[in-house]
Amino acid sequence: DRTWSRASAEVWASTASALGEEDRALLELEVEVRHDPDADPELVLFLADLLRDHGRHQRALGLLAKIEERRDEFGDRARLLRVEAMYEQAVAGGTLARFPAEAILVAPSIEDPTRQRRVAELIGTAYERLGQIEKAADAFRGVLR
Repeated sequence: DRTWSRASAEVWASTASALGEEDRALLELEVEVRHDPDADPELVLFLADLLRDHGRHQRALGLLAKIEERRDEFGDRARLLRVEAMYEQAVAGGTLARFPAEAILVAPSIEDPTRQRRVAELIGTAYERLGQIEKAADAFRGVLR
């Protein structure tokens, strides 16, 4: 049963990560989901979050790309996680100035209003940190340009 398999994979990866075996846990889980990401998109989202938690943003982005084109709940969640990973990577890499334009390209494809607000908040925060207060205010209002 796929539900039990996913649950055991999530517990194993979380436990291994907590015990300092994060590289092995992430790699083994990544190999499992990369083979057929559509078989268990929930596990793909779990792994992408785990990769982000460990600062492996580029790997998370590559993994999310495998399901973000889906026109369902999983695809919508993947698109939001993509924007969050892009923001975290931009902050960590000192490339925040590029983030708003990249995020604005993804924003229209996010369907859920709560997720849309989260993307607008991230873009607004980026503009605010860049000192572009007028654009930040627009983003916080949901007016993205």
